[in-house]
Amino acid sequence: MADLSYAASKIRTINDWPTQGIIFKDITPLLADPKAMKTVVQAIAELGKDADVIAGVEARGFVFASAVADRKSTRLNSSHR
Repeated sequence: MADLSYAASKIRTINDWPTQGIIFKDITPLLADPKAMKTVVQAIAELGKDADVIAGVEARGFVFASAVADRKSTRLNSSHR
């Protein structure tokens, strides 16, 4: 399994957003960093190495699932509410 510490360091914490007591984890810096994004996509692809279809659920899931499906040259199924 890939070392995800570099990718994790790119996740920004925003306290009390959108309301008091909530800790929001912003993955935008991770998405903007090619090294971090590649590491995360590879780690997810390894977890689903035997999968025939990659499912992406909602907005962030679509971003990662499409990259994983591309890396694995397999099908993508996007799901939303």
